[in-house]
Amino acid sequence: MRRLGLLAALALGSLAVTACSTTPSAKRMRARELGLAHAHPASVGLHVEGGGGLDSRISNEAFEEAVRASLAEAGVFSDVVRIDQADFRLDAILGDCRQPAGGFDMTVEMTVLWSLSTAEPARIVWQALVESQHTATVGDAFAGVVRMREATEGAARKNIEEALRRLAAADLAWRQRTGRPLTSHR
Repeated sequence: MRRLGLLAALALGSLAVTACSTTPSAKRMRARELGLAHAHPASVGLHVEGGGGLDSRISNEAFEEAVRASLAEAGVFSDVVRIDQADFRLDAILGDCRQPAGGFDMTVEMTVLWSLSTAEPARIVWQALVESQHTATVGDAFAGVVRMREATEGAARKNIEEALRRLAAADLAWRQRTGRPLTSHR
């Protein structure tokens, strides 16, 4: 009987370790060195929605933490602050996060709608629908759940990096003066 209890405890422990390894990490989703040449002399606040949080899906909190750290490190804006204290509001709406059911090479595809608006009055000055994908192979991780997590984190990181590149290149001063939004398709 003691042996059965020990086996059950070991099984539950390994299940808990596996479950933790499937949750995408904000640290691993952060943009890597982008080397952006342009910085906007304004502050930005951030809002994220649409994250799933279940299985290998990304939670709003983890994605927001990754975007916030990426914005600060890349220097796209002079400061990243609370929305009520910001010159601009950046919204990231997580759309599709298509994950395979399994396989040796796992490719995750992700779509995020990014939207930047002025604080007062609220007016959209830049928008982009960014699609990204990342493939994790057996060489990256043997366990399927870990491969799925790595593919999800890679797709999120690539999405953040592309959004920040486009945002850094946007002429926000001109958009504020004219009131015409810029929609970035590529």
